[in-house]
Amino acid sequence: MADETPLTLSSKVPHEYRGKTLLEYLVGRYPYKSRDEWLAEIRAGKVVLNGQVAQPDNRLKAGDISAYTTLHLEPYVNKDVRVISEDEFLLFADKPAPLPAHADGVFVRNTLIYLLRTLRPDTELFLGHRLDRETSGVTVLAKSSVMLSALMPLFQKGLVKKRYLAVARGVAAEGREEFEISGGMKPDPESQISIRWKLFPEGTPDTKPSRTRFRVLQRLKGYSLLECFPLTGRTNQIRVHLENAGLPLAGDKLYGRTDEQFLEFLRFVKAGGDSRFDGRYECERHMLHAASLEFEHPITQELVKVEAPTPPDMLAFIEKHR
Repeated sequence: MADETPLTLSSKVPHEYRGKTLLEYLVGRYPYKSRDEWLAEIRAGKVVLNGQVAQPDNRLKAGDISAYTTLHLEPYVNKDVRVISEDEFLLFADKPAPLPAHADGVFVRNTLIYLLRTLRPDTELFLGHRLDRETSGVTVLAKSSVMLSALMPLFQKGLVKKRYLAVARGVAAEGREEFEISGGMKPDPESQISIRWKLFPEGTPDTKPSRTRFRVLQRLKGYSLLECFPLTGRTNQIRVHLENAGLPLAGDKLYGRTDEQFLEFLRFVKAGGDSRFDGRYECERHMLHAASLEFEHPITQELVKVEAPTPPDMLAFIEKHR
């Protein structure tokens, strides 16, 4: 079920809104509501300014605190987050799917970082990287901002060895036991979908280089079980590369589909449909799992390798199509 509970959003008024009215600030800061909608919310007493019930024409100073309380509906997520291991510097979690890594759109509290901070209220936690909402597996978090500054360059410089498991639509050709996909990536200029990326020949202007190695583990009935080793870290890289290889991820709503198919899916969800049960897809989420991370610990210099077991839904899908 979706969660619908009271939520208070607080924000500090930045310098550029000094002298503006509260209404002007809210319309600019939270554009998901129209001017008339924000006016109605203020008049209903749902907005306070520095702890006092606010008026639309209240003039603001830099540093003022506005707070807005409303019932917030968040879609279903899998909250079965498991801590795999930790030390005084890092925490490794097994992120289930579907679960966003951080706040995004309608997801505010139904996120990995919010759930872990709730679980560990006395521990500072910062995401070292992110996985897509429908991707499960190993995620590493830093226990301080200083540690985050030491951790992130490892990802940026390609010093983290990542291994994924994927179930792809289509059967890999016999004799193609290992293959590599590479090229330049950038948002697809011909797509209506702003978040869709596309692979171009290496050296194409305005693209970012990308490279992934793949190994076929099993050929299933209509599907392939693959190991994936991304050698760069571009947005949606494995998904884009598998689409390019003619083996798009099972359950992927965006790659291996047309723009219209993805837009139909969005319309279904926005109308209140549960993304897990859209009958156009063969499984509830895309079949991609971050199986392991391996890198040199930035403080101890010891080799760290952390693994997350293949989740039950992926195991069941593999067994069904064996």
